[in-house]
Amino acid sequence: MVASPVDVTFECLGKEINSIYDELYPFITGDESYMIFTSRRNTVTGGFKDLDGTYASDIFSSLQTAGKWGKPKNLSSIVNTGFFEVGTSMAPDATNVICYFSNETAQADLYIISKKDKAKSFQKAVSLGSAINLPKSIENSGVISPDGSTLIFSSDRPGGKGGIDLWKATKEGDEWGSPVNLGAPINTDADEDYPNFTPDGKKLFFASNSAKSMGGFDVFSTAYNKATENYDEPVNLGYPVNNADDNYTISFNQTGDIAYVSAARDGGIGDLDIWKITFKTPLIDVQKTKFKGAVSPLDKEFTITVTDKFTGKQVIQAITEKGTGKYSIALAPGRYIFKTEADGFITITEEVPVLGKSTFKENVTKDITMVEGTNPPPPAPGTTKPGTPVKPK
Repeated sequence: MVASPVDVTFECLGKEINSIYDELYPFITGDESYMIFTSRRNTVTGGFKDLDGTYASDIFSSLQTAGKWGKPKNLSSIVNTGFFEVGTSMAPDATNVICYFSNETAQADLYIISKKDKAKSFQKAVSLGSAINLPKSIENSGVISPDGSTLIFSSDRPGGKGGIDLWKATKEGDEWGSPVNLGAPINTDADEDYPNFTPDGKKLFFASNSAKSMGGFDVFSTAYNKATENYDEPVNLGYPVNNADDNYTISFNQTGDIAYVSAARDGGIGDLDIWKITFKTPLIDVQKTKFKGAVSPLDKEFTITVTDKFTGKQVIQAITEKGTGKYSIALAPGRYIFKTEADGFITITEEVPVLGKSTFKENVTKDITMVEGTNPPPPAPGTTKPGTPVKPK
């Protein structure tokens, strides 16, 4: 695998996110605007230390604005305690997080924290139920499919193929039904853990320390095959995504070209840090929405510049066709800033969301009408929020 590396680049998130302590299990939203991760830094709730001298773990969150991650915040005082809380997955829209608890509430069990309606904060943690959490077994991690119908989780309960296996449960009303072992080729006589879906739900990632790993745990990918009614043979993500250390989780954006991992690499801040990986070849087959329309007046040429709202990077630039005003732009799911401009006209800047799997639209007609005039001077720094629409009166 080292001889045939995957074409990726790594970027440490720096001191804004990482500390001299361990940062673990990062999960991002599909639009890369929000992230949760687990940390054993010295600011954890209660400051409790384990027998080996390391701090207990808490779940933290961060918002990304204009390409910069904000200072991490304790996820919630009603979630984190003085003991061990770990985030094991997050919905692509951040509406729920599956947590591992080993505290006064539970011993090695899985809970879910959710946001109701448009609430900004998470509600009180709720157990995934007696069918999932068994008294004498360890439930270590879990993830709910993007459509909400399936729970994949890890457990060392009886009936498995190895130490820790992946199990599947389907929603039956408000409860999860009896779990079924995923079986071969996913589970082996080794350990399989930390399942996570891509935002479109088509690929399943998980960690395994089977004979196919480079050393310790590696991250593998697989997809459900409707013809065989089973998962395909897992594929190792390769080097340098995986290495001879333990590699547990990976979390992708909607376009499949950006992912976040926890790793110990040269250039980091502490031992395990959070890194951003850019894939030259995206790992997700993305459906794009085509925006087309006309910019008036039609006899002028206008430039439309599209940037990613959260990273601040330019995605595409188009020039309208003189005489017809027509333009066409294809965009993957995300949130973008459209900036339409030309000399002698007031610039129009507006936020445009591109919907994902559940509400996908193949074509969107968007006509724009420009107004002659002079643009006002730019606002003083800090007086407007990134992405604030600026339109002529």
